[in-house]
Amino acid sequence: DILLLETGSHRTPSLELYTQCIFALIISTAALVSISAKFKPIRASAAFDNITYDAMFSRPDFITFNHRGRYLFEHMVPS
Repeated sequence: DILLLETGSHRTPSLELYTQCIFALIISTAALVSISAKFKPIRASAAFDNITYDAMFSRPDFITFNHRGRYLFEHMVPS
Protein backbone atom coordinates (compact mmCIF):
# COMPACT_ATOMS: atom_id res chain seq x y z
CA ASP A 1 0.00 0.00 0.00
CA ILE A 2 2.75 2.42 0.86
CA LEU A 3 4.62 1.64 -2.35
CA LEU A 4 1.52 2.37 -4.40
CA LEU A 5 1.09 5.75 -2.72
CA GLU A 6 4.71 6.72 -3.26
CA THR A 7 4.81 5.86 -6.96
CA GLY A 8 1.57 7.65 -7.76
CA SER A 9 0.21 4.84 -9.91
CA HIS A 10 -3.31 4.83 -8.51
CA ARG A 11 -5.82 2.70 -10.29
CA THR A 12 -9.50 3.45 -10.13
CA PRO A 13 -11.81 0.55 -9.31
CA SER A 14 -13.03 -1.29 -12.36
CA LEU A 15 -16.48 -0.97 -13.86
CA GLU A 16 -17.21 -4.54 -12.80
CA LEU A 17 -16.73 -3.62 -9.15
CA TYR A 18 -19.12 -0.66 -9.45
CA THR A 19 -21.79 -2.80 -11.11
CA GLN A 20 -21.47 -5.51 -8.44
CA CYS A 21 -21.85 -2.93 -5.64
CA ILE A 22 -24.90 -1.34 -7.25
CA PHE A 23 -26.44 -4.76 -7.90
CA ALA A 24 -25.85 -5.80 -4.26
CA LEU A 25 -27.40 -2.54 -3.04
CA ILE A 26 -30.51 -3.07 -5.17
CA ILE A 27 -30.90 -6.71 -4.07
CA SER A 28 -30.45 -5.91 -0.37
CA THR A 29 -32.87 -2.97 -0.54
CA ALA A 30 -35.50 -5.12 -2.26
CA ALA A 31 -35.05 -7.85 0.37
CA LEU A 32 -35.45 -5.40 3.25
CA VAL A 33 -38.56 -3.84 1.75
CA SER A 34 -40.19 -7.23 1.14
CA ILE A 35 -39.44 -8.47 4.68
CA SER A 36 -40.71 -5.39 6.56
CA ALA A 37 -44.04 -5.69 8.36
CA LYS A 38 -47.10 -3.60 7.70
CA PHE A 39 -47.36 -0.50 9.86
CA LYS A 40 -50.37 0.02 12.05
CA PRO A 41 -51.85 3.51 12.09
CA ILE A 42 -51.52 5.48 15.31
CA ARG A 43 -54.91 6.62 16.48
CA ALA A 44 -54.30 9.02 19.32
CA SER A 45 -57.82 10.36 19.19
CA ALA A 46 -59.27 7.00 20.27
CA ALA A 47 -57.33 7.18 23.55
CA PHE A 48 -58.64 10.67 24.33
CA ASP A 49 -62.31 10.14 23.44
CA ASN A 50 -63.50 9.53 27.02
CA ILE A 51 -61.22 12.04 28.79
CA THR A 52 -62.40 15.53 29.70
CA TYR A 53 -60.36 18.64 28.97
CA ASP A 54 -59.60 19.20 32.66
CA ALA A 55 -58.37 15.64 33.16
CA MET A 56 -56.21 15.79 30.05
CA PHE A 57 -54.07 18.72 31.20
CA SER A 58 -54.12 18.03 34.94
CA ARG A 59 -50.71 17.69 36.64
CA PRO A 60 -51.29 16.73 40.26
CA ASP A 61 -47.56 16.30 40.89
CA PHE A 62 -46.94 20.01 40.42
CA ILE A 63 -49.79 21.41 42.51
CA THR A 64 -48.52 23.14 45.65
CA PHE A 65 -50.81 24.94 48.06
CA ASN A 66 -48.48 25.94 50.90
CA HIS A 67 -45.34 27.44 49.48
CA ARG A 68 -42.96 30.10 50.79
CA GLY A 69 -43.71 32.66 48.11
CA ARG A 70 -46.53 34.36 49.96
CA TYR A 71 -44.29 34.94 53.01
CA LEU A 72 -41.69 36.60 50.82
CA PHE A 73 -44.21 39.08 49.45
CA GLU A 74 -45.62 39.90 52.90
CA HIS A 75 -42.26 41.15 54.17
CA MET A 76 -41.25 43.15 51.09
CA VAL A 77 -41.21 46.92 51.43
CA PRO A 78 -42.95 48.67 48.52
CA SER A 79 -40.63 51.03 46.70
